[in-house]
Amino acid sequence: MFDQTGKLKKYRVRVGLYEVCVQARDVQEARAIGRRKLGQELPRLYDIIRALKPARFQVDYVAVPNSRLPVR
Repeated sequence: MFDQTGKLKKYRVRVGLYEVCVQARDVQEARAIGRRKLGQELPRLYDIIRALKPARFQVDYVAVPNSRLPVR
């Protein structure tokens, strides 16, 4: 049997109007990486992002592995 649990998947993590693309094993890991990445990209909102409940982060699986998000 082939085990795919170690494979990384691409997720889009979104909070309000801000979103980042991350690679993770599952939704929980994607949420944690997304939170950290958003905090780094938006340093003035770091405290707010850290205080958000996990339910506030919308995590979507990106079906096409080589797709890129549009640049805003």
